Amino acid sequence: MISHAGPGKFVVATVEADGKRVEGLVDTTGTYDGTVPIEADVDTRGEARPVAFSVEADGPWTLTVKPMAAAPVWDLATTLEGTGDQVYRVVPLTGGQAGDFVPFDLAYTGDDHFLVHAYGSAGRSGLADATGDFTEKVGVSDDTFLLGIRGGSGSWSFTPS
Repeated sequence: MISHAGPGKFVVATVEADGKRVEGLVDTTGTYDGTVPIEADVDTRGEARPVAFSVEADGPWTLTVKPMAAAPVWDLATTLEGTGDQVYRVVPLTGGQAGDFVPFDLAYTGDDHFLVHAYGSAGRSGLADATGDFTEKVGVSDDTFLLGIRGGSGSWSFTPS
């Protein structure tokens, strides 16, 4: 969970041991309150990355790292609605065949950049990457275990189709 209470620029990124920026987590202006996934992997030297965070803020901020198990759960059978940046643990539907995709109508209303990633056994896959209002049919793999949604100040929904 990340929050910021200042009126100006707020930027959070992960950093490698050598100080190199790994991944941008938040880049916004004004107040912010959201949750984003942190992707951890191993570099070519076998060293874990990231090792730290870089924060640029003009007001009070907090950054709390929690394990994936602490994320709210979504069962793929109900409509999932929300606003802003969120992370959900996904519980697969039972009774499907391995490799099945669960179809959804994905919608976003807002002016910001909208980005959705599903994390499964094959790694990260993109479900949406758009700016402004967005509506599309998407499929979530039945082996998806985590969903990362970056919705800025807009609202979004996953509706089973």
